[in-house]
Amino acid sequence: FKRLFSARNRRLLIGYASDGAQTSVATIIWPVFIFELLHGEYIVVGLVTTVSLVIILILNIILGFWIDKVGHKRVLELGTIFSVSGWILKSLVSSPFQVFATDTYYKFGDSITRLSKNVAGYGSAAENGHYIDEYTTLAELSHRMGHIFILVLSAIILSFFGVHIVFIMTAVIASGLI
Repeated sequence: FKRLFSARNRRLLIGYASDGAQTSVATIIWPVFIFELLHGEYIVVGLVTTVSLVIILILNIILGFWIDKVGHKRVLELGTIFSVSGWILKSLVSSPFQVFATDTYYKFGDSITRLSKNVAGYGSAAENGHYIDEYTTLAELSHRMGHIFILVLSAIILSFFGVHIVFIMTAVIASGLI
């Protein structure tokens, strides 16, 4: 934990904790919100999610080639802008089409961010040679801390405010990915 909280690893801690927080909201709170918004219509929820994922799958194939050409740092900045604005848009969702559009938009940004961050992170770890396991451990610890932090904070926020505030808070946290 000393290494994790050291000044040397601050960017790693913030980046991976931000990603962990965002992942928790995207995989736990957002799906419950969608289910409630769509009044428990399993078919509609499944259809919206499936179409969004198919589009993202196609875009990810194209994205892999694009990252190699443009460079991961510029792509990471672009992905972070998509992710942050995607969370803000999610806070405004009120219809099935808006769920589809914002979910696709956000997932595209998340894909950009995740792919370019992995290229940068594991490339950096490989350059250090013998520190690969330590880097992975620090990254995973940071990621899990982000999960725990956001879930506790979300429980508090949801007790007093609406889910839309959680999405805005996640946008602020997602901006720490750069």
